[in-house]
Amino acid sequence: YAPGYSLKGHDDSLLPEALKTAGECDEVIIFAGLPDEYESEGFDRTHLNLPDEHNELIERTLEVNPNVTVVLFTGSPVILPWRERVKAILLAYLPGDGAGSAVADILTGRVNPSGKLAETFPLSLEDTPCFGNYATDDCDMPYRESILVGYRYYDAMGLEVEYPFGFGLSYTSFGYRDLGISWSDERRKGEVSFTLSNTGSVPGAEIAELYIAKRNSKVFRAPQELRGFEKTFLAPGESRRVTIPIDDTSFSLYSVPEGRWVTEDGEYEIRISASSRDHRLIGIVNVGGEKDVRVLGNDVYRGRDAHDIDDEGFASLFPGNVLPRHRKGAGFDRNSTLSEILATEKGRAVLQPMIERLSAMYSTKSADESFTRMLLAMVSDMPLRGLSTFSREVNAALVDAILKELNG
Repeated sequence: YAPGYSLKGHDDSLLPEALKTAGECDEVIIFAGLPDEYESEGFDRTHLNLPDEHNELIERTLEVNPNVTVVLFTGSPVILPWRERVKAILLAYLPGDGAGSAVADILTGRVNPSGKLAETFPLSLEDTPCFGNYATDDCDMPYRESILVGYRYYDAMGLEVEYPFGFGLSYTSFGYRDLGISWSDERRKGEVSFTLSNTGSVPGAEIAELYIAKRNSKVFRAPQELRGFEKTFLAPGESRRVTIPIDDTSFSLYSVPEGRWVTEDGEYEIRISASSRDHRLIGIVNVGGEKDVRVLGNDVYRGRDAHDIDDEGFASLFPGNVLPRHRKGAGFDRNSTLSEILATEKGRAVLQPMIERLSAMYSTKSADESFTRMLLAMVSDMPLRGLSTFSREVNAALVDAILKELNG
């Protein structure tokens, strides 16, 4: 074992020992991820990168030993520039106190991993649907991606990704066959069935996913949507019939102009998949519904990138005035963030002493410097009213007094 990097900051002295150790081993396991100051509760991430020291350790280790497995500890997607060159990646997310034994069981094969991603890993920050609109200096965030959240956006824009929604590997393999679809317009219910087989040599579980896509839709909607899934445990060579129920909600979408859920008449593709980009079985079902469906955003969004929706187009979606975006210099209120206040000379004079006291108080409770840096990042994104959660000294009256001084 060799540290390779330090959570307390950049330390060039650790890398040589780690590379020497890696070069003397048959296989290397590198533990990497996001420290607390990169990702925690109460503040937004500004990029999708791992720490430079983690990426450098992986890249340099690959130069001395090609047999590298990376175990990732992160609570959300990250950019992985070396992903095609390592032998394996185990995404442990944030597993808690049992992380060591759980990871060891998977790496040694005592447990066959069977998780699937509940989010998309994009290739860049710029590819994300909210890029340019979220984690900005404004206090009001327009959700200009509309219904194109997560995989829906990447599908609609035809973007390549690092790993798609629903993706996950296993120590065995699975086969899909014999798709069956039943649907009753009268009962507005049905089911999708198929045969799932463990075609490998290890017992394991597969999460089969059901996506539904409207063919030749006349309205703005996601290209496909997850409408069901089923996790099935199978022994090697075992097959089982899997059934996923469907009903009217599987095909409907919400009409804001009419204030109700509606189902568009026509053909729908039923896709049984191993991920949102890996469709194993596809069938067609005709669903009776309404031929004239109206939805919010049809004229504004259809055929356009969410990044291209301007103020006028976004405002046209709402019957009244859109909540005005926060303008700097308009005065502070209880929802003004501490970073926004501290960006002004008067704000620093008023709040800096209080922030320093809070930092000193929590630093004495933890020897971990990364905890202190995380705390400061969390506080900077906090609204002024949130200071009361950190100190009993801060109450509503004090907040109002601070505002009076700031805006005076």
